[in-house]
Amino acid sequence: MENYTIEQFLEDVRKEARMLKQSATEEELSRLSLNDLQPDFGGYCIYGQMTGSCFSMRASELIFKCCPRFFNGRRFDDFKLDAQIAMQSANGATIKGVKTVKDFYEHRICFGDEWYFSVIESYIMIPAAKNAELIAYLKGETDTLEL
Repeated sequence: MENYTIEQFLEDVRKEARMLKQSATEEELSRLSLNDLQPDFGGYCIYGQMTGSCFSMRASELIFKCCPRFFNGRRFDDFKLDAQIAMQSANGATIKGVKTVKDFYEHRICFGDEWYFSVIESYIMIPAAKNAELIAYLKGETDTLEL
């Protein structure tokens, strides 16, 4: 991966958040709760809260449409440590062999050696993440996203 910076990462979080805010239904966005947020559990992360599971077909549709870059999940615990370390997991805008939403959905539910997370899924695991601001932005409680 090229020298992917924290600034690029945060801009990608904003891009994904903008697209997600436009693409998700009002009902899905209304399900978001900071109190219930558990970034490393499929039903309680951002996409999980909105759709019931981040591994659902609907979550896959939203991620596939909204995510500008993926992170390789083999370093899942790195996200919990530090954003700079997490940058080592930056993969790119595509995943090898994944060309459609169906491919992406099937790839995510297979739980093989390669786990991929969207930028937002990666961001919310970082201890310094401003998850309250992210959720407020997605729910339309604020028009700006300060990260």
